[in-house]
Amino acid sequence: MMVRDFIMILLIFISFNLFGQEKLTKIKIEKELEFKIPVSFTMLTPEEIINKYLSSNAPMAMYGNVRRTTEFGVTKSPTRWSEKDSEILLDFYKSSITSTYTKVHFHKETIVEMNGQKFMALEFTSSFKDTNSSALASQRSVNKYTNLYYALRNGSLYVFNFSAPAKEREKWKSTANNMMKTIKFL
Repeated sequence: MMVRDFIMILLIFISFNLFGQEKLTKIKIEKELEFKIPVSFTMLTPEEIINKYLSSNAPMAMYGNVRRTTEFGVTKSPTRWSEKDSEILLDFYKSSITSTYTKVHFHKETIVEMNGQKFMALEFTSSFKDTNSSALASQRSVNKYTNLYYALRNGSLYVFNFSAPAKEREKWKSTANNMMKTIKFL
């Protein structure tokens, strides 16, 4: 009986460590906003950002795990959209995501209010198969888990983007959602 209880406790401990919550630490950006990220995440170097993300709009911040397979980034860009346009914009972003990937499954699509700010939230798994490349390359596909939160504030659009390999969704889902709940504009 005692051995069985010990095994049960051990299994609970192991499952918590495999699928449990990562410890989070607070980050503050430009006296504008704060949020929490996993303690194990480090800031990506400018070279890493340039190599991975081709964009004219550099992120405010970009963090990742040691292997750089799981990342969290924040971007800010000017916009003419206002908070009252959130429902239309959420549909626009959902449509854009659907047309970008070969296959998309949405787990969450909603508008939430947190810490006095309205956010558009999209959580999904996606796959992309490059059919325009050589025969060898077209056989590869990229499967991702993504958790996006968009916020319209003072003429700017903020995008909070958490991504990980799709096969690690269960491992990161709770952490990603808890991270998003910590976003706070100052």
